[in-house]
Amino acid sequence: MSRTDKILERRKEIYSLLSSLFLGDIPEKFIEDLREGKFGLSGSTDIEEGLKVMREFVMKRNTLGEAIRDIEDEYSRFILLSHAAPLTKSEMMGDAEYGKISLEVEEKIEKMGYRLRTNTIPADHISALFDFMATLIESSLNGDEELKVSLKKQEEFLENEILTWVPESLKKFEGSAEFYGGVARFARGFLAIDRNIVKELRLW
Repeated sequence: MSRTDKILERRKEIYSLLSSLFLGDIPEKFIEDLREGKFGLSGSTDIEEGLKVMREFVMKRNTLGEAIRDIEDEYSRFILLSHAAPLTKSEMMGDAEYGKISLEVEEKIEKMGYRLRTNTIPADHISALFDFMATLIESSLNGDEELKVSLKKQEEFLENEILTWVPESLKKFEGSAEFYGGVARFARGFLAIDRNIVKELRLW
């Protein structure tokens, strides 16, 4: 595997992981890797501190199952019930769910030649946005789309549909939620460095 493919693969893994976490689908392998200190990613203080918070949370639990149950409980209480932070661009901008903003995001995705892999959440949901980034990366890895073309789409989507509101929303989790406070800080750090990674890859 080439250096570029390794970078793309890792980026796809992180976006897929974040998509799952913000959907409340907790990957057992990720939690197990956290417990065993096997999940590593560096590049910024936010990434490292976010991972530290997540690992401390799971290490306070006696078993893997207990850790996952407590994370799922936090997701239900903090994200689904309290709505402490916006999970859609629509909510962030004061629009109705499945309204104009959500439709605009879906249309942008379709204009790029893609369709969302799920219709259970709005197109502008943070989980859907991260999943779409993973899909774009996967398409270039599979050779379905020329790398330069895909990177241009990734950069545009990241700049226009993610970075415009997601980091601000993520800040609302920090200091309020425990595990998801760590997820939020990790995600903010990752998005910040990924912006630079995409720009660099386009110059290669």
